[in-house]
Amino acid sequence: MVLFLTGMTINITHDWKLLLLKKKSLGPEKKSNYAIPRGMLFDFISGANYAGEILEWWGLAIATGGIPQVTLH
Repeated sequence: MVLFLTGMTINITHDWKLLLLKKKSLGPEKKSNYAIPRGMLFDFISGANYAGEILEWWGLAIATGGIPQVTLH
């Protein structure tokens, strides 16, 4: 569960950072300017929100023993 919650926290915080960056990059003409995310885990990897999501799914798989993945097929 610790791995799942850590991944969820990383995913949510970095998604918010990307959302705020997108809102900030919109100019008065409502035309998007490209911006590179900086800070937090974005200083180390470019897809920090995706890394958090991967941790989330690994944590869920470990916590449930893979049961949801097996029973859906």
